[in-house]
Amino acid sequence: MIKKFSLYVLIGLLYSSASYAIPNSAQYLKCMEKEATDIGTAKCYENEIKYFEKIAEGKLKEIKNWDKYAHLVKSKEYNIDNQYRAFQEFLDGFCKYYVKAKHGQGYSDRYLEADCKIGYVQMFAGYLNGVIDKGANTCGEGE
Repeated sequence: MIKKFSLYVLIGLLYSSASYAIPNSAQYLKCMEKEATDIGTAKCYENEIKYFEKIAEGKLKEIKNWDKYAHLVKSKEYNIDNQYRAFQEFLDGFCKYYVKAKHGQGYSDRYLEADCKIGYVQMFAGYLNGVIDKGANTCGEGE
């Protein structure tokens, strides 16, 4: 059930018309200008992952506190907390596989794990941002 749910969340992330890109942080850009090593780049990625996770957690809190979404975020079918847990489970499982598959190709496991996670976490934060933007757009309501 969770694997199937995770697949739906991933598909939703990749094909959602309500997804909006969230740019990288200034700290990340500065870090990447300075770093050329495996461990240094992994550290830049890890810090950026934390940055996007913080954005996602803020967006989740915003969605949960918005009366307009109350029926959705608590519903059995949509439950936003379950979506986030399913996303985390997918990411953890997939990235373990990714690290194992790429192991021995010249990169540290720390780098590979961060490399795997960074784009997905950024997409999830963008997805939540898109949900908020779509929800705030009242055009076409009541038609």
